[in-house]
Amino acid sequence: MKNSDFGFRISKFFAIILVTGWVFSPAIHGGWVWDDFAEIVRNPVLRDPAGIRKIWLAPAAADYFPLKTTAQWVEWHLWGATIWLTSACIC
Repeated sequence: MKNSDFGFRISKFFAIILVTGWVFSPAIHGGWVWDDFAEIVRNPVLRDPAGIRKIWLAPAAADYFPLKTTAQWVEWHLWGATIWLTSACIC
């Protein structure tokens, strides 16, 4: 591989990173949307330390997507109701 090829690949990589950041930048300043209040904000299972067990063994949500709900549980315990971090993870 030539140095010019490597430089071109690196520039494409950074261009993709910049465009991706630009596309998702509105999510940083956005608020809760659609079903976020029911799924995240008002969901007592996400705030419960034993909620991870309830997600998999005793589902009580309107939908049963345990992997998605587990990711939401982990996010809630990492940074709570910080909207821009939750939006950045896109769960």
